[in-house]
Parts: sequence; structure tokens; C-alpha cells
Amino acid sequence: MNNIDNLPSNDNSSSNHIPINTGAIDSPFVVFFGPMESGKTVGLIRLAKFLEININASVKVNESFRYDNNYQKVIESFQAAMADPSSTPGRTQQMNFLLTDIYVKTKKWAQFLEAPGEDFFSQTAPEMNTRWKPYLNQIMAMNRRKTIIVFFEKNMLTTPAQRQAYAQRVISFINLCDFKKDKLILLYNKVDNSPEIFMNGRVSSEAIKQNLIQNPDYKALFQAIKNNRFIKKIGYLPFSSGAFYHDANTNKESMTMGNDNYPKALWHQIEQAIRPKKWWIF
Repeated sequence: MNNIDNLPSNDNSSSNHIPINTGAIDSPFVVFFGPMESGKTVGLIRLAKFLEININASVKVNESFRYDNNYQKVIESFQAAMADPSSTPGRTQQMNFLLTDIYVKTKKWAQFLEAPGEDFFSQTAPEMNTRWKPYLNQIMAMNRRKTIIVFFEKNMLTTPAQRQAYAQRVISFINLCDFKKDKLILLYNKVDNSPEIFMNGRVSSEAIKQNLIQNPDYKALFQAIKNNRFIKKIGYLPFSSGAFYHDANTNKESMTMGNDNYPKALWHQIEQAIRPKKWWIF
């Protein structure tokens, strides 16, 4: 039976009043976790484009996930972004809440959930960081293999207090996981803005790991990870969707896609998480 989550009206985030069909999630799924403007939506588009081009996957918006009239605009915006290699959703907020289905060789391989950043961490309404939206509680309680991709970046958020609060929010979310089968990936996004961690034109997973662990604002997060004996292995990955620029001809923000190694490494981690004993595409 499908669960329709009508979110409470006293919430201030952008998922208010949107009827959600959590029953649309019927496969191993990936949650893109991060605050607003952390690059989750653009990261999803970049990964989806990589999958379509390189492994002939088919990436489609799940049309039954939302029942509101605006969802058709989301679907159209996603399709337009996928059709144009230089397009970017920018700050239109039209693609900030969707479920995509990933098909490989006609078989549904996984699903990606990109939810509003405010549902994960609110910078403007701290009281919202004390609980989870009902749909997130329902999704995380599902007996399905889950991969949680937590977004970080250089100088993320504005103050140490906010970064510490974000770490507590991540702790709360991973406490909903069953790490006997679920996987945690810590993604250092917009890595191009951190030239100091590059070595010979590349960024290693170890460099990302040390950069995060040595940040005192995230101390509580890594202590919680250390204390959870079921978290055996974490993916530490650099990521960049590409370079952004203003196109004077269209008066829109456009993107030049970045190195394929970033989405390739991310997809390899996702493969190992959702199909740990099956064949891998790479």
C-alpha cells in the first residue's frame, strides 16, 4: 500500500503541502543529503548525464512520487537539463524535490531521491533541525538498501556553529540507517574551489578524508561514526559537476561538464553499496 505524506502546514520549508507517495520507492535508493545550495541538484544532473552517456542507462523522473500540479514542471525541467549538456537548474528551485529511476539494460537498478535542502538542514529556522519530515522517517524505515550521500564543501555554511549543527543533523540522519546493509558516502563537492588539496592534478580519497576529519566543526560526527561498530567502510569522494559561467547570448547560467572521473567514482561507490554481490558495470 502506498503512503501519501501530506506534510504539516506549520512547516516553513519548500516541501510544505506537497502530497508525496513514498510507495513509489520500490528499489535500492540513494539519498542526496545536504543544505540548500550545496550542489545536490546539479550533482544529480551531472551523475545522470554521465550514466546515460557512458553506460547507456536511462534516467527518468518517477511520475508517481508527487501528486501536486507543479511536479509536471519538475519533470519538464529535468528533461530539459538532461537534453542540453550545458544546462544547469541554477537557482530556479524547480528541480529541488524529485525521485528518479535508473534503468540499466531495461532493469530498474536504483532510485535517486533529491529532496529540498531545508528538509535536511535549515539555516534560517533552527527549530526545524530537531525533527524529520514524516516522509523522510517513512522512507528511512523501509527495508531497502540505502546509500546516503552527504554533501560537504569548502567553507560550507557561514559559521562554525552552523557547521557543528549540520554535523549533529547528519548524525541524527545516519542513526536512521541500518549499516548492516546501508552505506555512507561523504562527498566533498565543488572541489575545484580547494586547489590546496590537489596533487598532480588530482584529489585522493585520503585527502578528502583528512580534510573532513581534521575540521574541528565535524568532530562530533566522526566520533559518532567511530562509535557505530556497524559502519565498516565509508566512501570519501571528491566531486565537481563542472565550471559555471554566464552565457551572454541566452542570459542564463550555463555549465561546462567537469572531469568524468568524479561521477564515475561516485557511481562505482553506489554500485558497491546497492548491489554488493552482483556484477558491477565498471
